[in-house]
Amino acid sequence: MIAIRFLGLITFIILCISCATNAEDKNLSCAERQVVMNSMEAGLNLDSEFDTLKVTNLIRTYAEFSNACPNDSLTPEYLTRRADLLRGMGKIREAITQLLSVHDGFPNYDRNVMCALLVGYLYENELGDDEMAEKMYRNVIELYPDSREAEISRQSIKHLGVSPEDVVRSFQVIQ
Repeated sequence: MIAIRFLGLITFIILCISCATNAEDKNLSCAERQVVMNSMEAGLNLDSEFDTLKVTNLIRTYAEFSNACPNDSLTPEYLTRRADLLRGMGKIREAITQLLSVHDGFPNYDRNVMCALLVGYLYENELGDDEMAEKMYRNVIELYPDSREAEISRQSIKHLGVSPEDVVRSFQVIQ
């Protein structure tokens, strides 16, 4: 019984090492790289604690996928996920750079406008740079005037520099 568990553990470790090194293999197809990333993502979802090494490896693997498969339809999605992980690790400027890269490099991506809006949001809420936030929000309004994101940008500009408490008070009905 113990030998079977030990053998299972060894097999699992070998599989994990194989997945980590396969992502770096230059000969993998885009589909094979997707399988590796799906496995890595599933491993993150199973963890109850934040594992910096696993997140860092996934960030690297997303970048490797985009370099190896720049024309794959999933590339902008993986790069958007990469930006989210970078933000979660406190690498806000890198996340902004990644989101701008997705926005500029994949004009037909269905979440493209959201990437542009998120750049403004990160400047405002993560970096406290109201000037750059306003510039990014205005960019969304100019490029996508009729979008939901443009309306969010208008509201965000209106409330730049206002404390969250004051924003809430502005929506309360005076009795």
